[in-house]
Parts: sequence; C-alpha cells; structure tokens
Amino acid sequence: MSKPIVTTEISNYGEMLQDEFELVAQRCFNACLAALHKVDFYKIVLARVERGVSIEDEVPQARGLSAQALKQVVLDLMARAVVASKHAWDLTAGYSSCYTSSIRMSLPEREILPQFDVLHLAQVDAGEVQVKIRTLRRNIEVEVVGSDLAMQQLWFAMSEAALLAK
Repeated sequence: MSKPIVTTEISNYGEMLQDEFELVAQRCFNACLAALHKVDFYKIVLARVERGVSIEDEVPQARGLSAQALKQVVLDLMARAVVASKHAWDLTAGYSSCYTSSIRMSLPEREILPQFDVLHLAQVDAGEVQVKIRTLRRNIEVEVVGSDLAMQQLWFAMSEAALLAK
C-alpha cells in the first residue's frame, strides 16, 4: 500500500451552489408566472367590467359596488400582481443577506413571456462569487462563477444565514 486511498469525498461547493440556485431559479420563475397569470386574469375581468358585463354571479363580493369602484378594485389587484411578478426573483431573507442582486426584465417583440437577467453577487474573504440566472421563454440557465475557496466560504455563509433566518 504505497498510495493513500481517499475514504471521504471532497464536496464540490460549486456544484452545490449550482444545484441550489437551479432550484431557487425554478421556484422564482414559477412564482413569477403565477403572478403574470393573475395579471392576465385581471385584464380579462377589467375588460368585462368596462363593457358593463356583471361579474356578480362569479364574484359575490362585487354585489353592491359601482362599476367605477369595481374597476378600481380590479386595477389595484392587477397592480399588486405586477409588483409580485417583479419581486418573485428576490432571494429569501436567509440568502439575501449574502448577496447584492440586480434583476432586469425585458419583453422582446412578439413574445408573451418576459426575459429575466438576474445577477446575485456575493463578496467573501476569498473573493467574489457571481450567480447568473437567465431565462428565455420557459428555459432557465444558471451559471455560478468564482474560485473554489470563495464558493466554499459562500456556502458556509449561506448555511449560517439560512439557520439564523429560521
């Protein structure tokens, strides 16, 4: 036996960060889509209200409201859904303390779904780690960039922040 045999596997923190942010990105994308579906729904309801169609059969709470008041309620709900779609990409309280984030949204011509470019930037003692998330239609691409030591330190910082957040 002249060669040592490794008995434990060395964790690859880059892969662990990649896996974690693929889950985070999918969760955020699903939350964003749910909010955008609500926006579309409220647009349909608003069009019905503006045409003078009663929605009291489907929404008993609309009984007794004037058309203008009902329109304002629908507009408020739609605005809330728009805000929710933008904030769907925010990190949870546990992770947000480790990162500074920038989120850009664009709606290309003749597309239904917006495209998102999300950058989560973490600064640790060993350097910088970037987590880039890009969407195109329903495709999500996640890229984690940084040194091995920086990713290890970031993983430990994220684990600690997640434990303290609960």
